[in-house]
Amino acid sequence: MPSRPHPLRGCAVGGCHRRLRQLLIIGAFVFGLVFPTGVQATEIMEKLEDLVSGILVPLYFVTCGYESIWSLFGTEGIGLGLVLNTKDILAFIILHIGRDRQAFDNKMFTVMVVAMLVMTGMVTPLINFVYQPRTRFMRYKNRSIEKSQADGELRILTCLHQTRNVPGIISLLEASNPIPRSPLRVFALHLVELTDRASAMLIIHNTQNSGPSTTLANHRSTQAQSEQIISAFEDLEQRNLAVSVQSLTVMSPYATMDEDICSIAEDKRVALTIIPFHKQQTADGQMEEGDAAVRRVNQNVLANTSCSVAIFVDRGFGALDYQDRRICMLFFCGPDDREALSYSWRMVGHPTAMLAVIRFIPSENAADLETLEEYVPGDSNGILSAISEYEKQKSLDDEFVENFRIRTSGDENILYREVVLNNGEEAVTAIREMDHNYDLYVVGRGQKVLSPLTAGLNEWSDCPELGAIGDILVTSEFASSASVLVIQQFEGAAGLTVSESGSSDGSLNGGDTKGFEHSNWRQAGEDGGFDPFVRSRGVQNGWHA
Repeated sequence: MPSRPHPLRGCAVGGCHRRLRQLLIIGAFVFGLVFPTGVQATEIMEKLEDLVSGILVPLYFVTCGYESIWSLFGTEGIGLGLVLNTKDILAFIILHIGRDRQAFDNKMFTVMVVAMLVMTGMVTPLINFVYQPRTRFMRYKNRSIEKSQADGELRILTCLHQTRNVPGIISLLEASNPIPRSPLRVFALHLVELTDRASAMLIIHNTQNSGPSTTLANHRSTQAQSEQIISAFEDLEQRNLAVSVQSLTVMSPYATMDEDICSIAEDKRVALTIIPFHKQQTADGQMEEGDAAVRRVNQNVLANTSCSVAIFVDRGFGALDYQDRRICMLFFCGPDDREALSYSWRMVGHPTAMLAVIRFIPSENAADLETLEEYVPGDSNGILSAISEYEKQKSLDDEFVENFRIRTSGDENILYREVVLNNGEEAVTAIREMDHNYDLYVVGRGQKVLSPLTAGLNEWSDCPELGAIGDILVTSEFASSASVLVIQQFEGAAGLTVSESGSSDGSLNGGDTKGFEHSNWRQAGEDGGFDPFVRSRGVQNGWHA
């Protein structure tokens, strides 16, 4: 007669499997296989039921909860609990089966259906109220180039719709002066429109295995483009040891593509997101009509992303020799312009790059801001707020520019010049009469501050997402065919002050300068050496050193 299985034998079997580095649950499963059937099984189950159901099972769930509490706490745990309370069609099917088999009556069926509907209906508003994922990134403050560490890693998200966007973006990254002391972490995001009814997806490509993605097997054209993009960025990573790249592909409808971009920018904690302009240059140098859907994506990214954003208008920037780039930064006023100057400053760290910074300053005869009330939405308090904000930003601009001039003192590759003007019309004329011997213009979007030199210009803009100055540089009336980079600073980084001796955090507005290796600086016109680079003009036309 076989001996009766004892409860401790199950524990012993589990312990043996544990000693053999196997899962405990496998030991319990093996013990169940050798468990007898019939009367003996019934007796043993009756004896074990209280122990298992009353003690072991609760302890198991407590252990699972304790192990997961470190990753889910606070509002995240509440949000997960709310999601787990949602009911789908399967729950209603089970209720129907239970009623049909008379497990409960119609009254109980109605009560449970109503309860399920109420619980499921309350989940969405409660999650929106309790769970706010943006708070996860509040500790990440360096979401702008101005506040990024000069000796730290600069994280950039580049968006590409097609392969023709690749050469210009890669040249722009190479021109960003990645060095071991201040490397670039690049996230190359291939944006693919999803036209069928399939669900949106994010594909993270493995750079160690750059073979064809099985996920894109049903999208041959998309797969071919993704492989070309991945290959191009892998070449960039191999050419420059200070650049690390992670390639991704997003397949989603244009209506929600901006949400994917913003989500990835937050998740990767980037300081700058670069998006291509929706128009492309044609063979005759004109800008073709772009995709309206891509334009809406750009506009939504500008409005919603939690980092600085740059719109890149590529006019053959990728065909230039990366050792010889001439950059012009047009500075007017506000945080966007400071962000644009910060990025230009980083680019000119390359010993062969040349930078001209031209600052436009309102003259004493410029229109008072009180007379520009028509350009400020809202009541009379709106113009007062605009005046206060302009004075605040002007003070920050003066301090930032002065810090830039001191720290780049004597650099022969940097030219600084100021232009004193009266109004926006003179600003447009001055820009159009400039020498156009540049490869890249860098400007701020300038949407946060009302300035006497830009007020009213937006009313004539064809593309407001470029800002007033960016739109002027891209229009067909502008003689230059240089590429344009329009930068908008993340609003959470605006208004940060600059100390006279440099900030203590080593950011671009102060502190250590070794990350950019500037050694000297000079004013324009001292020796005429920059005449081919920036045409020398007289004081009567508003230029002065």
